[in-house]
Parts: sequence; structure tokens; C-alpha cells
Amino acid sequence: MYPNTMGQRIEYFRTQLGLNQKELAEKLHLAKSTMSQYESDSRNPSDEIKLALCELFHISMDELMGRQIKPEPKNGFAVPVLAKIAVGIPIDAIQEVDGWEELPKAMAGKGEFFALKVKGDSMSPTIIDGSVVIVRKQNSVENKEIAVVQINGDEEATIKRIQKQEHGLTLIGDNALVYPPHYYSEEQVRSLPVRILGKVVEARKML
Repeated sequence: MYPNTMGQRIEYFRTQLGLNQKELAEKLHLAKSTMSQYESDSRNPSDEIKLALCELFHISMDELMGRQIKPEPKNGFAVPVLAKIAVGIPIDAIQEVDGWEELPKAMAGKGEFFALKVKGDSMSPTIIDGSVVIVRKQNSVENKEIAVVQINGDEEATIKRIQKQEHGLTLIGDNALVYPPHYYSEEQVRSLPVRILGKVVEARKML
């Protein structure tokens, strides 16, 4: 998996060059303690240092900042695996990408897609922990379909089956013995809010 933080990425690219912290610090005319702070994420490098790191590592600013470069798929098109879903930011604009998944050409033109890595076993055995789900962006689904849902602006979106009622909806996990269904009234759907972000069209088990 691509390193999540700035410090982890600096360490990752440094080790790719075979340098230790002291050697990298010397190349940037910095104290070793400063480099240690960068890699522990207790201090953020300046824009000037970021540019110097990119030049030294022979990488783009996108790579240093964690915005992985979109790959060129062989037989279809690529969609991002999102690390989280930020409130109020269009999915297309989210920069914290945790990899890419390739979709077949047949899915092109059938909507906008993204992917999420599944955390937890609430949808087991249908979708297991660590899987990646392919999601078509849409704000509603049919009863019993599996959706990605954002509740109360939480960045950790939940994946559940949707059951609509006359005055609300219920989120249902397939692992119902452990995770009981959760009902939200119309008022809660509006006020929290409870937002359907898309329909799960495929689950891919990660090896």
C-alpha cells in the first residue's frame, strides 16, 4: 500500500535511494534531527524543502504529496481507491488515494465510479474485511441493494443494504447476528444527514 503520511513517504523514497536519515539531511543541508521530525510527522517540510525532495527523489510533487499518478490500464479504465471520503468535497477532487482498480471497457459510459477498501465484517460473508468494492456514484438505490452511505459527515463511510420505509430507511448488514439493523427516521436522514453516495456493483477480494 502507498505510504499514508508525508513522513512515511519521505522515509519510503529515502530508503529507495539507499540513504539513511543523516545522509539525506546532509544533502538538503539540514540537521538530522530536522529530518527525523519530518519522517515522524511532527514537523512539516516547507515548500522549498518539498521541491528539493522531489528533485532528489526524482518524483513528482503529486507522488510526494500522496496523490498517486493514475496508471495506464491495459484493457479498461482506472478508478481511484479512496482512503476516506471528505465532507463537502466532490469525490473527483479527493486527493488521498490508496491505489487504483481497473474496470473493463464495457463499464465505460455507464456512470462514474470509484472504489473503497472495506473495513470490518458487518457485510460478511458477502463482502469481507479488506476487500475493495467498486461503487457507481448515485444518491439512491433500490431496496436490498448494497450502498456506500455517509452518516453525520463521518469520513469512514459505511457499506450496508438499504431498506426503505414510508418514513425513513434501515441500514442492514449481512452479518446481522453481530450487527443489528439500524433505522433512521426521515428527520434523522435530513438532520444528520444520512447520504447515499453510491451503489456497490462489485466486491473484489484482496489477496
